[in-house]
Amino acid sequence: MGERGTYTLQVVAAKPLLKEALQAEVGLPVNPTVPLFGFIGRLEEQKGSDILAEATSDFLKEDIQLIVLVMCPSLLYSILLLLSKTFLCCNRAAPQNL
Repeated sequence: MGERGTYTLQVVAAKPLLKEALQAEVGLPVNPTVPLFGFIGRLEEQKGSDILAEATSDFLKEDIQLIVLVMCPSLLYSILLLLSKTFLCCNRAAPQNL
């Protein structure tokens, strides 16, 4: 990145390479054409993660990739684990409760 918080042409040009590196790192198929969505945060209703949990099963029926990096209470963790098992073909790593 150039100055703090600004995009430069170099950052924009690097985005496809960064996407490929992230896909490979988390075990997703490297595919430059598939949309990749991410959620980083706490799984709490005030953050809208309950909406994410409800929508994920429909969301993952599309040709997309989803990466979720969270700290979560046990109920939402259980929902994510169930979704992970349901969509095993779509992901490579099961959630881990750290």
